[in-house]
Amino acid sequence: MTMEPVPAEPTRRVFVLHSRQPLTTDPAEAFPRDLFEVVVLTDADPAAVLREDVDASVEVVRAGRDQWESVVRSGGAAEVVSNDEYCLLECARLRAVIGLPPRHPEHLQGYRDKVLMKDRLEAAGVPVPRHLTFEPAVTSSRAVADHVIATVGLPAVVKPRREANSRGVEVLADADAVLGWLARHDGETGWQVEEFVNGPLGHVNAMVRQGDVRPVQAGHYLGPLLGFERGQVLGGWTLPADKPQAVAAHELNERVVSALGSDGEFVVHTEFATAPDGRLGAAVLLTNTDPDALRRDVDVILGAPWFHPTGAPNGAGITRGAAG
Repeated sequence: MTMEPVPAEPTRRVFVLHSRQPLTTDPAEAFPRDLFEVVVLTDADPAAVLREDVDASVEVVRAGRDQWESVVRSGGAAEVVSNDEYCLLECARLRAVIGLPPRHPEHLQGYRDKVLMKDRLEAAGVPVPRHLTFEPAVTSSRAVADHVIATVGLPAVVKPRREANSRGVEVLADADAVLGWLARHDGETGWQVEEFVNGPLGHVNAMVRQGDVRPVQAGHYLGPLLGFERGQVLGGWTLPADKPQAVAAHELNERVVSALGSDGEFVVHTEFATAPDGRLGAAVLLTNTDPDALRRDVDVILGAPWFHPTGAPNGAGITRGAAG
């Protein structure tokens, strides 16, 4: 009697969309090579798809966005995912056209537009920085500078409404800096300014599945996020899940998701500041695709399996990475 060899299970092709935000880990950590064939689909420089400290080899296909749908269709995609905020809308569209379930908030704008985000959070009673929108465009004048300072104080932080990875963010220390910024950006659209949040910064993460918010991890940053480009160490430590501030952070995250929309399936990352009285206020919100990929990342990075959704069961740990 001879035994017929059992055929190997075919690998599933995963397209990872990329444009401006590099992959920060080897895709094989989320999609093991014996089960998945990963292709990074980019409209940018193929050499820029991985962060410089990621030691990995990935297949990269470069194509204009108007060609992405044909590439994905012809490639027999089993998954289309992205960690790039500049690809979220296209990722949602491509998943829909090839019949994959959604891995995004049903309504993305509240998560992508910083002004709309803060307005909705404020209306829901979530503390946010004082802020001001330059509408319809930036106007360079002493009156506008005075209005900015009166509204948000000094230092003031200027940000694009729809950017990521701290692109375009500047801290304006005094009135002369505000006047100089207004002069450089006179007539430009899509800008907002907010107060400088001076307090310890932290982050909290969750997976959302059709209204069910599953806590993953809460942590504190070791230093200011904007110091990364100046060579300051950026990292963080994980708060033990039973600590009061971790519990408060997860409660804040649930309020955030409730205000911005919990329909869909997605990952949410909220950065918060701690006020002197201990209250937590939302500072930055990010959303990403594929909760299953985050679950696999949690297994690898934190040692926290999916049935421990509140974080590492063995207490605090150190995590380090690039600015978010």
